[in-house]
This record gives sequence, C-alpha cells and structure tokens, in this order.
Amino acid sequence: MIARAFALCLLPLSIGLAVETPKPKATAVKPPAGEAVIVSRTVNAPPVIDGKLDDACWQAAERTRPFSVLEREDAVLTGLMVQADAKFIAAAATAQVCHDARNLYVAFRVPVPPGMALKANAETRGGNVWNDDCVELFLDPLRNGGYYQVLANSKGVSADFSAPPGGGATPGWNSKAEVKAQRDDAGFTIEMAIPFAALGDAGHAPGTAWAINFTREGATGGGLSTWAPVGRIFATPGKFGLLIFDSRKAYALRDADRLQALLAAATSESQKDLAAEAARALEGLKLRIERDGDRESEWPAIRSEFASADTL
Repeated sequence: MIARAFALCLLPLSIGLAVETPKPKATAVKPPAGEAVIVSRTVNAPPVIDGKLDDACWQAAERTRPFSVLEREDAVLTGLMVQADAKFIAAAATAQVCHDARNLYVAFRVPVPPGMALKANAETRGGNVWNDDCVELFLDPLRNGGYYQVLANSKGVSADFSAPPGGGATPGWNSKAEVKAQRDDAGFTIEMAIPFAALGDAGHAPGTAWAINFTREGATGGGLSTWAPVGRIFATPGKFGLLIFDSRKAYALRDADRLQALLAAATSESQKDLAAEAARALEGLKLRIERDGDRESEWPAIRSEFASADTL
C-alpha cells in the first residue's frame, strides 16, 4: 500500500511512560524527497480524445513535474550505471489528469531530442507496446497494492494489464480506454479516457485519493523515467504518487479529522500534557489547511506541519 505521508499514530500510548517523562519537541519533518502529488479537477466539458491536447480542460489542469530520467547501464562497462544524458533530462515527459462523472482523462506530453527516431512497432491493441517508445499509467484506486496499468506508444496503440495486491501484472483486464496519439517535430502526445467502471467504480468524491504513477520507456527518453520515486521497478504500488480528486483541502481535512479521532481516544492521564500540546498543534494545522489547503505552492509546508503533528 502506498506509503502514507500522514501516518495515523498520533500519540505513543505506551503504558509504562511516566508522568515526568520530558515531552519531545515538535520538529518540522520534511515530506519524502521527490514526493509526488497531483489533483484531478472535475470538468464540465471533457476533452475530445484525439491526442491534440488543445482542449480547454488541459489548459487548466495541473501538470506533473518532468519525469525523473533514471540512470542507465554504461554501453561499455556491463553493470556500471551512469547518469542520464542532459538531452534526455531536457526532454523529460509530463502528464496531466482531469475527470468527469464517467471517465478519468490522462494526457502525456513526450518530447524527443532532435534527430532521434521514434520506435513504434506494435500495431494492434494488446501488442508488445513496452518494446516501443511508450508511456505507462499505473493506478491503484483502493491503495491496497493492486493496480491497473495502461501502456501506449506514439501511434496510440495500447495494452492493458492488472495485478492483485501482492501479485504480478497479467493481461486480460480490459481498460476500455479510448487512446489517441499525435506526433510532431517536438515528439508526441497521448490522450486517454478510461471509464471509472473499468476501474471497479472506485470512489472519486472530492478529497478522495488514489495511488498513481506515470512512466516512460524507450531510447528517445534515455531509457526509463518516472514521475513518482519508484526506481527501476515501476510496478511498486507502495511508492506510487497520490492522485487527489478535486480538492487538496478536502483530503487534508479528512486526514486531520482522523487524527482528531485518535487524539480524542487518548485518555491516559500520564499523557495529558502531551495530548494538550498535540491538540494545539492539530488545531493550528486545521486552520492552516482551511486557509491554504488548496494552494499547490503551500502543500509541502502543510505536509510538513502534518508530520510534526504526527510526531506528537
């Protein structure tokens, strides 16, 4: 299951903790390096799935940071891993998401360094897309370690896989995704519409969160690249990023309420002073969320405050 930045163990309820035990200082804890969070907004006018990415919804949708291009094996010294070339880092892919009541929409922008030719040998759906220059979408709607996977090459040819919690990916799942691509001199773009029904109709009310990742494979991207910090093993749901539907604020307040419930259950007399300090920290955090919770620029600071409250 995806590593939760907001752990739910607010108080250490050890029976043997004495009343006079010094209280730990609350220190800001930085979110994990490379933490990946994106919000999918509800759209009234869904995109036309043609691969062009000129719809109004894509102009307004959040975009990921450029994918991280991973180290590659040296061409001469077998087993030696070297940093990606600067041209591939400059041509890193990005992705966007939005949704309506029926579908999750995903867009990829995939630059290609000048002079490089795209590989796209798969011609039919379900073919060996992973051998081409391609992008991949991973979704874990229940955040339980199972996932769905959709791949697409620069011709818009796609393949689907799914995996149960703790299991490996297998073909057979039908995403029923509509997938289109467009090529130009700068690279290629991919547009997907995936029905929520094909994803088990997992909840996507405002504030709901799924686990998600976007990746890229192929020589034109320098090998492997990924948005979430999963390393070279892409099928690692516990390291996927977070897809929040509509509102960071709603998501954060939901987790704050969960911490509030744990705090209310902490009745140990020996923890009274510590509980009071935790309550003050939590109230301050909730005020911060109310004020800044939907501002993307403030999200890292809010996550850090959440970690501090969790430490208490």
